[in-house]
Amino acid sequence: MKVIKGEESSLVWYPYSATSNMPPMTNLNNLPTNHIDVKRFIPNLSAPNNNTAVYGSIYIGTNTPFDDWKSVVLDWTQQNGHGIYHKFLQVQHTVTVGWLHFTHRMSNTKWYQDFLSAQAGFPIAIRWRKIAGAPSKEYSALHIDVAKTDFQRCKEFLRKYFSKQSKQPYITGFPLYYIPDKSHIINNHSRSGAAIITARQHKVLKNLVVRTNWLVSGIDRVDTTTGISLRTMISRIQWKDKSGNERQLFHSVDDTYNKNGVIFTWHPEFDDQASMVMTGLLAYLRAEYGDSVEQYFTSDCIDMQSGQKWDASKGGIVNEDDDHIIDVQNNTTWWDIDDKTGGNKIVMDVTNVVTTTKPVEGDDSSLPTVNTNPMNPSEPQLPPLTQMLLNSPPPAATQTNETATVSSGLTLDTVATRMDAVEGSVASVQSNMAEVQNTLNHTNLMMRQLCSHLKLNKDAARSNETSGEQS
Repeated sequence: MKVIKGEESSLVWYPYSATSNMPPMTNLNNLPTNHIDVKRFIPNLSAPNNNTAVYGSIYIGTNTPFDDWKSVVLDWTQQNGHGIYHKFLQVQHTVTVGWLHFTHRMSNTKWYQDFLSAQAGFPIAIRWRKIAGAPSKEYSALHIDVAKTDFQRCKEFLRKYFSKQSKQPYITGFPLYYIPDKSHIINNHSRSGAAIITARQHKVLKNLVVRTNWLVSGIDRVDTTTGISLRTMISRIQWKDKSGNERQLFHSVDDTYNKNGVIFTWHPEFDDQASMVMTGLLAYLRAEYGDSVEQYFTSDCIDMQSGQKWDASKGGIVNEDDDHIIDVQNNTTWWDIDDKTGGNKIVMDVTNVVTTTKPVEGDDSSLPTVNTNPMNPSEPQLPPLTQMLLNSPPPAATQTNETATVSSGLTLDTVATRMDAVEGSVASVQSNMAEVQNTLNHTNLMMRQLCSHLKLNKDAARSNETSGEQS
């Protein structure tokens, strides 16, 4: 306070609470001398322990521009081992509203905080924290704080845009779910439901695939040609499962901390498809929206992929080398190995990814449950490029109508003669088999007669023994 007083002679230190009867301090001689009085000006302050940082809250008002004043104060705090954290909610009393599930530890909290505050019309503080009552930090989500006066309308705002009733297009581009804090849940049944949802959030964090693409940036910059942002373009990429239901291929997209890259996340069942889409994003967006999308990609990426294009009939991203390989593949020769008997053919089937430009009614889930069955690759479809993001596997090589000439010395007459000989051999074998069967039947009859004869002799012998004993 002495340092600040030297910079700002009109400094007045008011109690933290607006209803406190403590007089404001204007003189350094009035500084508190005990812990109880200090807490009237710095609430939430606990008695310090050895080697323990002490945190408190104060309100600062100044006639000097805040940035100028801050530059002086921050130099002093740094030199003396202190720090100042600027709270987003500049209010006396804050309330925890709840949590946004389906978020992940790489979610851009600053973006969510600024965006949701602008949409709601009042400040909403967002932080990544462990869910209250959860067993560990592995159960975490975006934590929501608001001013006490904004608590009710904040809940109404979150229920409107982050519930099962919300439909695509989602306010953030991808669906999230609002769950109230446990302090606001009274019903035991609802508490059990909240515990189940918390466990589901843990599965999301454990199984979600997270990848960073450093060749893309500026996902919220609006393209003047199309009138939409890159975030919107990516959110329209849909996964079409074997039942025909459309789900967003990506779970979320976020800027990196330095805004020099984009963080993509997706369900592990869609790993192959999402990886291919992320890799070929520039080629696809060119095909869908034109060259104006190059503004979202680095110059190195544009140069490296200048010769690439998106072809739904040839596997997605293709260039001159791919065209050459496919042409050679389709050039059938007599050396080809039958696919049914030999050779490994590796084909990435990603035909069921589609692009939508309108809301999907009745399905607002971008991330299916962990038990979601994978796609059925045995039923490929080939819609037009404007509706399909990824294509069917390369077509199998087809046999030509040309007859291969093989020097074997065979003619039609010799072939027919040999076929007659084969048929004769088959008939002979069949005749021999009939004779063998007759022989077996005769042998069986003789064995039965022999068994009957042996039984009669045995019975006669027993009869003679009985007669001798009686005599």
